[in-house]
Amino acid sequence: MQEIAEVNAIPELIQLTAGVGCTILPLAAVAEEPRAEILSGMRIEPAISRPMFLMRATTRPQTAAVTAVLRPIARLVLRLVGGAWPARLATR
Repeated sequence: MQEIAEVNAIPELIQLTAGVGCTILPLAAVAEEPRAEILSGMRIEPAISRPMFLMRATTRPQTAAVTAVLRPIARLVLRLVGGAWPARLATR
């Protein structure tokens, strides 16, 4: 198989896949995809996992703006884990 393109954006990956290619995506990325009828997929076993982190600079004080962005993102992730995202929270 010859690689013909490298793409990082999920919408472009879906568009290229629906045309002539294949890709590896999390189910949450395509679960509500309106073009689902033109895509087919299969679960990869064993499952592929990767750690994800919500990060911020520690060399600067946390501003109100940073807090205003971090809190809703953290709440959203907590709500999605175990729901739309088949994931688990890491323990420290």
